Formats: sequence, structure tokens, C-alpha cells
Amino acid sequence: MVEDDPLRRATSPKGSAATRSQIRGLATLPPLPRRSQELLQLLLDPDLDMLRLAELVEQTPALAARLLGVANSAFFRTPVPVKHIPDAIIRVLGLNLVRDLSVSFLLNQPFELKTCRQFDPVRFWISSMESATLAQLLTIYLPLQNPPTASAAYLAGLLNNLGLLALVHVAPEAMDKVLGQMDQQPDVSLSEIEQQVLGLNHARAGAELAMAWKLPPALAAVMGPLDQADDGDDVMKLVSLVVLCKLINRALKHGDFIDQDPELSRALAGLDVHFDAWPALLDQWHERTADIESLAAAFAGAGR
Repeated sequence: MVEDDPLRRATSPKGSAATRSQIRGLATLPPLPRRSQELLQLLLDPDLDMLRLAELVEQTPALAARLLGVANSAFFRTPVPVKHIPDAIIRVLGLNLVRDLSVSFLLNQPFELKTCRQFDPVRFWISSMESATLAQLLTIYLPLQNPPTASAAYLAGLLNNLGLLALVHVAPEAMDKVLGQMDQQPDVSLSEIEQQVLGLNHARAGAELAMAWKLPPALAAVMGPLDQADDGDDVMKLVSLVVLCKLINRALKHGDFIDQDPELSRALAGLDVHFDAWPALLDQWHERTADIESLAAAFAGAGR
């Protein structure tokens, strides 16, 4: 069916010929570099230890520089500057956060984002890190058997909107228009505006990206359309968690009372989470994200 083929829909008469040509570029995005593929496989190894992780990071100078910037950001308030990756891992960041940030870094490296004037990488990573932190905190409150790990939840939050970077890369002028309209129409979702302007949204682009790069099922599921994921119980728990985060963010953005949102209530019921947890959870979330701009700026390489 046409609606299940994002590239065919993207090349319908809905946009300019130039935009349609750019969107076709999703099918011909450069493959993930071999070195990045190898690193990704090693980083996702559940038996990865701190020493091996430090070795892998140090073999990629651009990644090492970003992680040192993150460790020295105002977010962590370290009294002694961090100068070496092992110190960053052991004293400040921890194995899981370094691994999650490293995976995210490798997957966003192939994209050229500077030609889209409206795209703000710091703003993008603030939003992604806020969602990742919320997903991570929610794992504490999930009374599920074998719930997603805190690390898996954090990585899912980081990667959920990665398809947006693909659209910015292949169609910078069209995405200038999309992002400009988003600021002017705060009540309309980004996906709706993308669909109107481009003929596909960033979730579809994320699915194409995950398929082209042969990413693991859990990563592919959270990058693509969440309402169409169907990859087994563990992956679906992770997808449900990301859906819940998006609904909470939407409710908070519009100033809604969380317990008065029917769609959110259904998502909560699906994960068996109770409203009694909200005051503590939201307090923790606001506390953890208070200085998140410094973290996002360091990870985005702002000022470099």
C-alpha cells in the first residue's frame, strides 16, 4: 500500500521537485562507515567492560573530545577537571552513559546539519536528553516483569528522533520551512508539519535509516513509527515506554494535568504505572534536567 512506502509518498506532488529529489536521497544515504559499524557492534555488547570501553572511545578522537566536554560540563559540576577518558568513565559518567552517548554520536556523525539554518543542534539534544532522562526514570516505576533497563531506556530516548537529522541532511531548505512553521504553530506537531511539507515525517525517515544501516531491532523500533512497531515483548515494552514519554512531554508542554489526559491514562494503564508516582517522578526529572543545556551543548560540540 502507498501509505506504507515513505519514499513513494514523499515523491508525490506534495512538494517542489527539488524537495522530492532531496527526499529520494534517503534511499541513497551514505552507509554507516565500516569503523562506526564495528564500534557500534562492540559498544552494544552486554559484556563490555570499562577498560575496553575506554580503549574504544580513545580510538575515536572526535568522540573522546565530545565525552570529555560532557564530563566537564556544568551539568556534572566536577570540582577537578576531567582530562582523560578512563577518568571520565570511572569518576563522572559511568559505563552505561558513555556507551549510550557513544552510540548516539556514531549514528549522528554521517549527517551534515549546518546548511539548515533553522536547525539548532543544541535544542535537538536538549529535547532528546530530556526524553532520555524521563524514560530512564520511568523504569524505576514500571511494575513489569523484566522491564527495560535504565540504559536501554535512556538510549531509546536519545535515538527516538534521529530521523529528524536524516531529513535535515537530505532536505535542508524544506526543513528550514518545517522548523520555521513549527515555531509559528506550537499547537501543531512536528510530524504533522513534516507530512504537510515533505510528504513523510521523521519517524518514517528513522525507519528508513535503521533499515539502510541494518541496526538492531530495538534501535530500529524506537527510531521508526512507534504505533507500527512489532518486534517481540521486550522491544514492545521499550516502545511503550517511549510512547509514554512523548505523551507526558506533550501534556507538560500544554500545561495539562497529567491525570486528565485520556490517551496518557491508557498508556499508563498499559504499563501498569500509577498516578501516585507522579510528584516524585517529576521532581526527580526537573532536578536532573535543570542544567541539561550545558550537557547538550557539550555533546553537540557547540562552539567548536
